[in-house]
Amino acid sequence: MANERKGVQSVRTMGAVVDSRRTRSTAGALLELSAMANEKMLLQKELDRWTRRRKEIQGRLGELAKKEQRLLALVQGPGAVTILAGSEPDLDCSSSRRVKVKEFTY
Repeated sequence: MANERKGVQSVRTMGAVVDSRRTRSTAGALLELSAMANEKMLLQKELDRWTRRRKEIQGRLGELAKKEQRLLALVQGPGAVTILAGSEPDLDCSSSRRVKVKEFTY
């Protein structure tokens, strides 16, 4: 009375039957080739998006590291520059912009 559970591999769907029937004719083979080309194109687009996003994340991590060094230099005082392995903190405020803040009252 062992209750054996079937795995995912033993599940049968109509997809396998349709795929095998399609490749029996030239039209079905062309249809299958078209579907494969579409899938390859979508996967390539996903890879391109992933590499672009990875570069954005790496850039942001670099910005955060620089900002962390600047803030540590401010917190630790004038001797902090030697602690940061000789890197000079970038304290130039000309590149930062002021942001207008509005308070809403309801």
